[in-house]
Amino acid sequence: MTFWINPNNLQADILRSGNETAALIARCRLKEAKKWFAHRGWEVLPQGERGQRILQWGADQAWLAAPGNPQTSVRRWCRKWAPRLTVTELNRLVVDTEHSNKRWSSDQCAAVLEISITDRTNLKLWHLGANDDPHYEVRLDNQRAKSAERSRRYRAARSTGAKRGRPNGAKPWEARGISKRTYYRRKARGETQVGTENASRPIIDIDTVTELESHRETSGVASEPQSIQIDTGNQRKLASHHSKTVIGRKDARCRESTGLNIYEEDHVLNAQIGEIERTIGHKSRMSPGMPMRRIHRDIARETGRDNAKHHFETFINHNLANGRWSRDWTEAWRNWCLKSLAFDDENEARRRKARFWSEAA
Repeated sequence: MTFWINPNNLQADILRSGNETAALIARCRLKEAKKWFAHRGWEVLPQGERGQRILQWGADQAWLAAPGNPQTSVRRWCRKWAPRLTVTELNRLVVDTEHSNKRWSSDQCAAVLEISITDRTNLKLWHLGANDDPHYEVRLDNQRAKSAERSRRYRAARSTGAKRGRPNGAKPWEARGISKRTYYRRKARGETQVGTENASRPIIDIDTVTELESHRETSGVASEPQSIQIDTGNQRKLASHHSKTVIGRKDARCRESTGLNIYEEDHVLNAQIGEIERTIGHKSRMSPGMPMRRIHRDIARETGRDNAKHHFETFINHNLANGRWSRDWTEAWRNWCLKSLAFDDENEARRRKARFWSEAA
């Protein structure tokens, strides 16, 4: 079943909902204003400038309180609290109220009625603000105090009578010679060891870490990746550790021992890191000075790329300039060659189209 909603009716419902909310607030304000007038001992509004401001405020609230027949509501309220008004003055007030703003905040209402924070609290005039608390500091403090008192009553009603905090019993961590934090950490893991020895296995028994442990050698950097073994359970952590170790070897002593220049050595080191990261699915950056190998020339020949050296240099410069990452730079070179062919076809078609239109013109 399909329901169709008339947008005009939807807009009318939204306006009606807003009018009902404003009407409810206006009625509550008029009711509390009546309580305030009784507290001041007023049977009618005082004459003068103050009484005129209250009269205009009351007319605006009466207009909002009865959206069905606002003019009658304004006349009824004004006749009750300002019977001295003539028919002409009352008609002029109704016309002015129809075109007035009517956007009264709580504190603005309190400023017209001259209601302080003490009067508001004592008489419970919650829909009217206060004229002596412009930044809500006093009202917020009162609200925090009430909330704290309410929380104290809630805790007292559900209290067991025990003192606050942990019981002053024995401290088992002192008897075992360990810290409090270590005791509760072992307790959370379910360990029952009493001594001060570390509960974890000795480092010498962790084969996967010792196999990745690297020592500085003078025989060269390129021979080290053959002894690397990656544990399947901790691949990412161990590969990251080995990558940092390999990068840390790029110092002057290593360069002197290997006899490589900075670009060749960077490529060798990055090749080691890339091999590890490609094994576990990590990406690596393009290394500067990456040499063009036979596999690269074979890929260029298969894809029909002439002048492979020029295209390979463009490929390296593009990836270095844009900081590209890749899991396999060989496959990235293959995609570059394939896409460059497609780009050449598009450019050729664009040039043919431009020549056609230039000749037609």
